[in-house]
Amino acid sequence: MAYYLKSYFRIGNQLIVRKKPPYEIAQKIVDRFPWVEGVYFYQAIRGEERVPQIIHLAGKDKPDVMHKENGVFYLFNIYQTMLSPGNTYLRKLLVDITSLKENLLDMFAAVGNLSLQPTYYNNCNLIAVEKSSSTFKSLQKTMKFNGILPKKLVNIDSRRLQLKNWADTVFLGYHNLDFKHVQTAVKAAKSYAKLHFHPIAKKGAEQDWIDIYSRWISSCGATSEVDDVFHVKKFSPGQSHYLIVISIRK
Repeated sequence: MAYYLKSYFRIGNQLIVRKKPPYEIAQKIVDRFPWVEGVYFYQAIRGEERVPQIIHLAGKDKPDVMHKENGVFYLFNIYQTMLSPGNTYLRKLLVDITSLKENLLDMFAAVGNLSLQPTYYNNCNLIAVEKSSSTFKSLQKTMKFNGILPKKLVNIDSRRLQLKNWADTVFLGYHNLDFKHVQTAVKAAKSYAKLHFHPIAKKGAEQDWIDIYSRWISSCGATSEVDDVFHVKKFSPGQSHYLIVISIRK
């Protein structure tokens, strides 16, 4: 049992493992830990809509969860979306580096994975965009449950967002951005604003991504300057997840 529990994480009352145990071991986990309602095997998370590849192994199959972190609650279905436990540090960091009552645009909102806590604690004016219709419903429920009244929640591909000169900060919380995402972000930003990027890169190679983002921003008619680079977590062997904060002027 200990072998399979080396890399588990908890979402609500569900225990999720990264190494698949046989049914007998999964059931022993349910029997041993009173808080565990079900055991699931997490394989990967895919695509812009963050759809988890996840399999129920033992216990109750209750995928609709309420997950508490840092004093707020996330409501979602674990077959439809996922809240990465490896980003707990990142979510707390975003609270610290986001300003009070600023205009915050989240272009890949999920259920408020990155924007819920800054909005809750800093009273941000939030526009959150989520492409998946099922996840969007969970986003609405999450905001309502936490007593947040966002400026707007939008259920579209963020590249289609029509917004100009509004955002103080734009969260671009997806690893595989394209130029159109950045173009939309720059249009939505005020004359001076901050864009948050989340590349996956080898250690020391994050500068390659900075160069790409800077060229894209320049192509949109704005200038850019790197404010901060944060190492968020190890992502895979030899690669890490970074947060790169870039200020733009247009």
